[in-house]
Amino acid sequence: MSKQTNPIQSSIWMAEQAILLVIAVATIGATIIELVRIFDVMTVNLSDLFLLFIYAEVLGMVGVFYSCLLYTSDAADE
Repeated sequence: MSKQTNPIQSSIWMAEQAILLVIAVATIGATIIELVRIFDVMTVNLSDLFLLFIYAEVLGMVGVFYSCLLYTSDAADE
């Protein structure tokens, strides 16, 4: 993030980071709950696979956001 940002931009950036962290933690929690349910029932349905795929995609999107964020901040430092 640029060193010359106003407080509103900084607040929005911090809120975005907090929301993404909540999304990542909630997705990991939901994945664990779903896996426990699958093991408890001992049956895997197509809907379970779709749900796990969606969870993986959400985590992938958050991961890409953070990797792009790190890449752009490294480039800005140079």
